[in-house]
Amino acid sequence: MAKYSKTLIIVTIVVALLTFLAQLFLPENFVTPAWPMVLLFFLVINFLCYWATVSANDGKPNRFITRFMGLTVARLFLFLIIIAVYAFTRKDDVVPFTILFFIYYLIFSIFEILAVLRLTKQDNK
Repeated sequence: MAKYSKTLIIVTIVVALLTFLAQLFLPENFVTPAWPMVLLFFLVINFLCYWATVSANDGKPNRFITRFMGLTVARLFLFLIIIAVYAFTRKDDVVPFTILFFIYYLIFSIFEILAVLRLTKQDNK
């Protein structure tokens, strides 16, 4: 878990630096001003979901699969709600926000899936 936490923080810092550079070099209003909060949100959600997934990994594959799929579905609904609420409250920033949210979602999902695959491979040995 400690290795995952360190790697997650490193990934978050790299993504933050890339977003900051994009904000500097891309046209104005291309990057949402809410990006630090979105990045922090993804950091916290990914950590909590990974922790919940690891805690379900007690040698019972059915329990692990059920927990992982349930967390994935719940997270998708949460993400849709956040995007919808933001779209209704900040109509001027909805496109940059949604694009950045999707990019962060892809980055952090790939990272989490690779970490879970490593975890399951270790348990199969």
